[in-house]
Amino acid sequence: MPRDEVQIHAVLADLVRVAAVQRDKAALLQNGPRLTAYWERQGMPEDAIASQAYSTLAAEYLKDAQYALAEPLVLRNLYNGEQKYGADHVALAPRLQDLASLYYGQLRFNEGEAAMERVATIQRNANAASAQRPLSAQQRSEAEMRRLFNQGDIAGALAHGEQEVARLEPVASAATQALQAATKAREEHPPGSATAHMLARPEQQARYRMAASVGELAAARLRIAEILHAQKRYDQAQALYQQALDDIARAGGDALQTALAKSALAMLYRARGNQAAALPMQSEALELMLPLYGRDHPDVIDSARELAAMYQRQGQNAELAALAERVPALRAR
Repeated sequence: MPRDEVQIHAVLADLVRVAAVQRDKAALLQNGPRLTAYWERQGMPEDAIASQAYSTLAAEYLKDAQYALAEPLVLRNLYNGEQKYGADHVALAPRLQDLASLYYGQLRFNEGEAAMERVATIQRNANAASAQRPLSAQQRSEAEMRRLFNQGDIAGALAHGEQEVARLEPVASAATQALQAATKAREEHPPGSATAHMLARPEQQARYRMAASVGELAAARLRIAEILHAQKRYDQAQALYQQALDDIARAGGDALQTALAKSALAMLYRARGNQAAALPMQSEALELMLPLYGRDHPDVIDSARELAAMYQRQGQNAELAALAERVPALRAR
């Protein structure tokens, strides 16, 4: 690697994250192996960062039946999870499912079944423990807004949501400033120097904390926007949806959160008669949801139905037929 190895790593990490969100296979396959090779030599970042890269890259290899390339990624991702969480943590379930897919593709059925049995055990234990686990602050806020809304106290639900946003904004701002300071501290030293390398890890940790706090702020804004949307207060809802999308992008572009926000905003555009804005937004949401959920998930079907309704109104029969092939539930409807 050249002497500015740390700086190259930071750029690679950003490229891989963007490629994963945009489903840019070529960019992912070009930059993903370089990034994971760097981690193998220099040490792993936070598991939340490494796991996404390993699982996304492995998934592309599995789709193409390139099992020899997928296997070390799947095994490393599982090993990292076991080292961080232990052998029975719920975070291991998707990694074990990747391992089972690998084994089934290689016709190693007994090993695939063993991996899936571990998944079943982890899920049973997680379900049993969840009944006793205290709710997070975000879950408590969601539950309280839902309770107020269901009781008809719309003003109370909105006030509670606004209080939550007011609480989260300074937290997210502080986390963003901390990341900027960590990045500046690293960049003050020559790339590739021992000090720059030492400061790369605090920068990664600051990035993770920023992503978590800004993502939570985005979720709070989305909860308020959904209520305003239901009340047909479209201007306010639209502004909050857009703010939430900006927050999500700043936090690193969580694909699922982005998809749900875009789908909701597309429905708002359609309600306002703005088909030109609604159709591409709903299409983008569906493209993000499909690989995450699969074609039979209720959210995917809802998004596809919204898109189908717009295709029907505009007489785009070829697009409608192609959509029905991708989401078979539309044909049944």
